[in-house]
Amino acid sequence: MDRTKRKMIRNTNPDAFDIEGNKDIFDMIVSDQEKYAGKLRPEKNWDLEIGGHGGGEYFYSKKKGEMIEPIACANNSFDENFSSLQKMLDPLVGCTGLKNINNDVVQDYYTFLKGVDHLDILPYYFEPSGEIKSQANHLKITDLGSIIDINIIKSFLDPRLEKYYILEVGGGYGRLAEVFFRLNTKGKIKYLLLDAVPASLMYSYLYLSKNLPDLRIGFYYRDDPFNMDLFDCYIMPSWHFDIPKFAGTFDCCVNIQSMQEMNQYHVDFYLNMFDQVLKDDSGIAYISNEKDYIFQGEWNYPKNWKCLFKTRTPRSWTRNSPTEVFIKCANSIKRQNNLVDFLYSLQLKEFDRNLGQQKIISNLQFEVEQNHQEISDLRSTLSRLPFVSEEEPTIESVEKSIWALNEYYRSKELPDVIRLFENINKAKAHLLAVSVYLRKGQLRNMFSHLLIVGKLDLPILFSIQTLKLIWNSLLFRLRRT
Repeated sequence: MDRTKRKMIRNTNPDAFDIEGNKDIFDMIVSDQEKYAGKLRPEKNWDLEIGGHGGGEYFYSKKKGEMIEPIACANNSFDENFSSLQKMLDPLVGCTGLKNINNDVVQDYYTFLKGVDHLDILPYYFEPSGEIKSQANHLKITDLGSIIDINIIKSFLDPRLEKYYILEVGGGYGRLAEVFFRLNTKGKIKYLLLDAVPASLMYSYLYLSKNLPDLRIGFYYRDDPFNMDLFDCYIMPSWHFDIPKFAGTFDCCVNIQSMQEMNQYHVDFYLNMFDQVLKDDSGIAYISNEKDYIFQGEWNYPKNWKCLFKTRTPRSWTRNSPTEVFIKCANSIKRQNNLVDFLYSLQLKEFDRNLGQQKIISNLQFEVEQNHQEISDLRSTLSRLPFVSEEEPTIESVEKSIWALNEYYRSKELPDVIRLFENINKAKAHLLAVSVYLRKGQLRNMFSHLLIVGKLDLPILFSIQTLKLIWNSLLFRLRRT
């Protein structure tokens, strides 16, 4: 395969997502789900009647304790919600992920991407500065997430293996599967896509079949035998997957932003499944989910999973949104995992600090916008201070300015945004008094004002500027005497 072409992570033709659904296949999956899915039926935000279209409403109603019920499945439900992949992209990818990239978005991702891009994907799409090349014109924000995913996963896979067996739960339309097949030589990857959402099962088959026509794709609902020797990629519902039969088979198990929309039973089930089917001492689990979204229960990772990597990424859109890599070990490694969790907690604290600063700045901007008149009054008062308006202030003018400044800040109507400058402005006024009294040789008054400066703003008292002021004033006094 041509090296340049291998850097493509997906088909970027404008019609790549122009795929019509197949109602016969969809009805077959729905009927099968009704009979056999049992507890693996998706959470209500992904129920077949909603298809993910009401996911946001479901989340907020659940948060308020007012759970919405799925709309009754009407005859035209397929036409309204599931008849094309374009209609399903929002539920599958999210409104943000669907947006086309631009230079602002790329810059948000670029520093992180450069740090993990050992597969050298970025040069195909971007200049070294991060500017977008023509090849990237049809990329969407979710594609930047794909570059993150493939690089991190491949970093932890054993490079000596001739073939990788990968299992993904909740792969949507086959986004990550396509990336793996485009960036690897033929026959290197064996990919199993499991899902419980009828539309995802249907469109992953239709999308991959259209955009990777040379790929050997097996599909449960075409009665293809589940034999990974016959196919490069096999797509099937999770409720028909025989877990014990594939114990210790897979090199990597993946879940990206899917468990975050499940319930406790689902999350426990799939984590246990991953543990059973991963290879001992080498199989890795790649988990990237928002932990403060719809599912806010316990993440009961197997005790024998060692956490190798845990961090927020540019794709994280909630506070607690880690991308994690685990390796299946023989024994419990709690202490090492606690250390990784501690380092991640520091990252969350930094996130909270940044968020707090952003709120303060936002509030200050709002205060400034709401108090134009008060700001103008402040500027007018400051403009009358002697250290602004006079080259050679007198003792009388300095004391008068200090008095005026105290009167100004005594006003009860001043907003908080203006009071932030109170100590700074008062300290500067008293420093001016220090300089004037020192030049006049009135040391008692000079030390009195110097103490006031220390009480108002100690850092200013010991700043270089203050030391220069005192030194210059002292030299002035010595020259005069």
